[in-house]
Amino acid sequence: MTSSGDSFLWSKVYRQIHLALVNSKDEQGKIRCGVAFPQYSDDPPTLGYQLRLLTPEESDLQRLNLTDALKRFIPDYVKIKAIRPVPVRACKGFVTYSRYQPEATAMRKARRYAKRHDMSIEEAQKLFPASSNKIRYPYIQLESMTNHHRFSLFIQKKRSG
Repeated sequence: MTSSGDSFLWSKVYRQIHLALVNSKDEQGKIRCGVAFPQYSDDPPTLGYQLRLLTPEESDLQRLNLTDALKRFIPDYVKIKAIRPVPVRACKGFVTYSRYQPEATAMRKARRYAKRHDMSIEEAQKLFPASSNKIRYPYIQLESMTNHHRFSLFIQKKRSG
């Protein structure tokens, strides 16, 4: 995300898409749709301005009913294009987009360790030095629908084959 306005919009749009995906589970409880970000970059971290939904069958996309789910964003912020097959010549390999969950902070690890091993937090902190690894993945700021806490949904892209 490049600006707070973009981040806010991604948050609202992705929430609606996520709800549509969850509501589209098949008889086995599987979601037959994948999400892709064609303009994804981790340097600088951005998801870009496009989101693409991929399914084995056109009917799976139609069942999502995204026009209804995103109606308050259309036409000002969201453009939904017609369903089209992916051209074989456009495929340059496969990628997987997945949630990246950063490790717990050193302080959180130390508190948990101290509690489990009956020692002071200061002692436990010596066992868990603070990590300086900065997360370089783009993210969407979301709000939990159960406890209403805000969290960052980091999205990692992995190339396969």
